[in-house]
Amino acid sequence: MSTAASATTGRVLRGYQQWVPDVRLGLQNLLVHRLRSLLTMLGMIFGVAAVVSVLSIGAGARQKVMALIEQMGVRNLIVEAKETTEWQAHQKIRKISPGLTFQDYRVIRDDVSDIVASTPRKRMTPSKIIPKSQEDVPAVYGVNPGYTDIAGLRLLEGRFFDQDDESRGAPVCVLGAPHGRVCLEPPIRSIST
Repeated sequence: MSTAASATTGRVLRGYQQWVPDVRLGLQNLLVHRLRSLLTMLGMIFGVAAVVSVLSIGAGARQKVMALIEQMGVRNLIVEAKETTEWQAHQKIRKISPGLTFQDYRVIRDDVSDIVASTPRKRMTPSKIIPKSQEDVPAVYGVNPGYTDIAGLRLLEGRFFDQDDESRGAPVCVLGAPHGRVCLEPPIRSIST
C-alpha cells in the first residue's frame, strides 16, 4: 500500500515541478512588461464592464416594455385607423369607406357578448395652442369615461370625467402630467399619468 501511495505522490510532485518553471517565467514576463500587462488587464476589465452594462441596459429596457404592455393589458384590443399624410389619398379612401364609425363601435359593443369594457378613442391634432407649446404638439384624445380602467390611468389630482359629465356635455378635460404642471389653472379639473 505504501508503494502505491509513494508512487502517486511522486507523480504529483513531478507534475508540480513541470509547471513551476512555467509559472515563474509567466510572472517574470508580467513584471518585465508592466505597461503591457496593465493595458491587458484594463482591456479585460473594461470589456467585462461593457458587456455587463449592455446586458443591464437591455434588461431595463425589457422591463419597461413589459410594464407598458401590462399597462395596456394583455386582453385589450386596440383598433386604430391608418393615418394618411396626403389629402388626396385620404379623400380617395373616404369615397370607398367612411372608416370605423361610432355606429360600428355601438354594433360591436352590442353584438359581442364577451366585451367587459369598451370605449371609442378619437385622436385629434389641435390647430391652435395657447400659449404656444415649446415641445411637440400634444395629442388630444376623445374618449368615454370607461377609458381610465381600460388604459390603466392613475390620477395624480382631481378626478376623471364621469357619465354625468358626458351626458351633460360638460367642458371637462384630463391632462397628462407634463402638460398639467404647465397649465395648472382653476378650469382644469384633473391630471393623469
